[in-house]
Amino acid sequence: MNRLKHPEPVRVRAVLWILSGVTLLYGAACVYLYYHQQVSYVEGGALFESDLPFHVSMAVKDHWYYSLTALFYQLFYLTPWGSLLTAVFLGVVSVASVVLTGMLLDRITAKQCPASVIFIMALAGSFMMPFFIRGAHFQRYIGYQSASIWHNSTYICMKLLSIGTFSMFLKLKEKYRVGLNAGEWIGFALLLILCNSVKPSFFMIFAPAMFFFLVAELFRKVPFRRLFIFGSAVLPSLAVILGQQLILFGDDTGNGIIIKPGYALFMRGTHPKITFLLSIALPLLVLLFTLKDLKTDGTYRFAWLMWLFGFLEIFLFAETGGRAKDSNFFWSYSAAVFFVNLLAMCKLWEKYRSEEAKRAGKKWIRIFLLYAGTACMCYQTWCGVYFFCRLLTGESYWM
Repeated sequence: MNRLKHPEPVRVRAVLWILSGVTLLYGAACVYLYYHQQVSYVEGGALFESDLPFHVSMAVKDHWYYSLTALFYQLFYLTPWGSLLTAVFLGVVSVASVVLTGMLLDRITAKQCPASVIFIMALAGSFMMPFFIRGAHFQRYIGYQSASIWHNSTYICMKLLSIGTFSMFLKLKEKYRVGLNAGEWIGFALLLILCNSVKPSFFMIFAPAMFFFLVAELFRKVPFRRLFIFGSAVLPSLAVILGQQLILFGDDTGNGIIIKPGYALFMRGTHPKITFLLSIALPLLVLLFTLKDLKTDGTYRFAWLMWLFGFLEIFLFAETGGRAKDSNFFWSYSAAVFFVNLLAMCKLWEKYRSEEAKRAGKKWIRIFLLYAGTACMCYQTWCGVYFFCRLLTGESYWM
């Protein structure tokens, strides 16, 4: 290729190399963070505070666990480099999440979005945190609901697998009416099992959303046999869920689940209703201008369905016993916020490229949405980068 005649590909490759370097730097920073979360944390202190040392201790010392990640910790800690291997493992998972997010965005945008833009959105989606306003609440994570979390190892691993599961669902959704082969069905079922084995939170929003998707498809006259085959891939995961519930909420644990509307959602925060809205600032802003797309865009509708079930989970349910103050239902909602964040960015790109939106009658709407949406995305991404950098100094996620 003559680079003088075709300078654009050269610039694009340069941008992609830079973004790749940023991603690798992020991975190295994650390894540093996860390593110090294990070796620098002192019980009762707040230096590099996280759930990781407790997850490792439960697996390695107590041999008590419900998550597949515990098996990795046990394996790593058979060597003298357990802390380092665990940190590298979680660092690789964090980088893989960025890469897989890019692949998911590429699928959602039907490969119509430049690779550099996809890469930027994948990185932004991996960092985005709530729209922080100190007057709403003084803490940056506690009191808000964030999709980007670095203090919980099971969420970090579940996030990777949930991205893969959602991507595979979108792929199979386009062809299941014709029929799925055995390999596709088994692959989808195994992904769901793996994801649930790490943490069941994604399943709690994905399964009901898929159910409503299949019911809607039934009304569109899709043969029931096709619907059943596609939907039955969820069923093996129920055995995993049952086993986990027996471990976490068995009779001897003293833990339970009750219906207590608003308790978990408003448990923390100076102004929880405001912080709830600020936590989905970008998706909510974009939704206000793209409501009609919920009728025509199945992926957009599905993401918001997952969000709805995540919201119902944190609004309706609460835990009792030793887990009463842990806010564990928020893991599902955090995953839901992650996906509506991604879809919101895709919608911004779509409106930027849309010829219909460029018409004179809609020009001001398009301009406002693009500028306001991009500014919101950049600020929420900055909130995540700033939070992450402070974590690297050893500061608690309760900051």
